[in-house]
Amino acid sequence: MMKVDIINLSYTYHGRNGKPIKALDGVSFSVDEKEFVAIVGPSGCGKTTLLNILAGLLIPDEGEVNFKGIVKNNRPLTSVVFQDLALFPWRSVEKNISYGLEEIEPDKNRVKEITHKMIDIVGLKGFEKMYPSQLSGGMKQRVAIARALSLNPMLLLMDEPLSSLDAHTRSIMEIELSSLHEKTSPTVLYITHNIPEAVFLADRVIVFTPRPARVLREIDIKLPRPRTKDIKTDQRYVGYLEQIWSLILPDKGIWK
Repeated sequence: MMKVDIINLSYTYHGRNGKPIKALDGVSFSVDEKEFVAIVGPSGCGKTTLLNILAGLLIPDEGEVNFKGIVKNNRPLTSVVFQDLALFPWRSVEKNISYGLEEIEPDKNRVKEITHKMIDIVGLKGFEKMYPSQLSGGMKQRVAIARALSLNPMLLLMDEPLSSLDAHTRSIMEIELSSLHEKTSPTVLYITHNIPEAVFLADRVIVFTPRPARVLREIDIKLPRPRTKDIKTDQRYVGYLEQIWSLILPDKGIWK
């Protein structure tokens, strides 16, 4: 059983003028295997910095990340879905999804098999040969998510992957992303500033303070799965929204 323990992480940037900007200050929490954890907090509070540390792109000034249950290199296979998606415009849907697999899987038939399975799962059958410029925003999101999931990661890191979508498409993608998680069961750490999105998707929501980020509150989201649009009228869902908003509204909680 894999478990991610984030222990007392701190990180400080240095601006162009040399002035230190502390992004994280003693952040600690854990993520269990197959759990979907969302982190919410004000813009610029350090959420993406934390994700980059977990992805191995930054080294913390203090603290550590322990991946329990992992033997090889003490790191699980990790995939990242970035906010800007980072699709290759010169590669088709099929070739974008297979990109990571091509780097780690020598069997070309296996690469093709996994790629087409993911195309089916994310509902892009018939669009395999199209290019990103020919796709809608929601379809691009599906390509990016399929590419990440094709590696069968033990840890999936997502940095505001739905933020560029219109409200209607975003709602659809929330349902699809929840369904994908239930089908593939990766451990997910999901960064967002959208509170309704976090409550809809997550098993647990972690609320960060303004920069430098500290853990203000951890809230277990005890809503039934599968999650459907009807859950948004459930009083329990509304109650979680009110609880989190009470922490971050300008006249209350951490802003007071």
